[in-house]
Amino acid sequence: MESPSVSRRQGVDVVLSAFPWGRYGVRVAILFGSRAGLSPMVRGDWDVAVWPDPGEKYGDLVADLAEALGVREEEVDVVVISDDMPCPLALEVFKGRPVYRADLGEYLDLMTRFVGVCTDFMISRWKVGVWEALARWIWEF
Repeated sequence: MESPSVSRRQGVDVVLSAFPWGRYGVRVAILFGSRAGLSPMVRGDWDVAVWPDPGEKYGDLVADLAEALGVREEEVDVVVISDDMPCPLALEVFKGRPVYRADLGEYLDLMTRFVGVCTDFMISRWKVGVWEALARWIWEF
């Protein structure tokens, strides 16, 4: 007998994999944040990252995704994966679950690019103590 959290996750996976992502020009969609896990206690919003930018279809994407999930539009956050995305957000996105990939190779290239660059950036930032220096500067100001 499977747990309620596993069956709930499978239901969400069915809904998200059947969603017509291509209609909005989306080639990759990733469920991330609290809803990407198995916890039955999750009551947060739905965080979905998409690539490339759906442009003027963004509003329709959010509305139709909310309808497919059976929630209000305010409960769906769609983030566009882009080169100017902050590294902490990019790393959080790629820890999530891919729910749609038009092409596996394209998804792997995208993930490798962001995770590689952002991991290097975060390690360098930690090594040089950027946050500590910034906090010290603010404290002394």
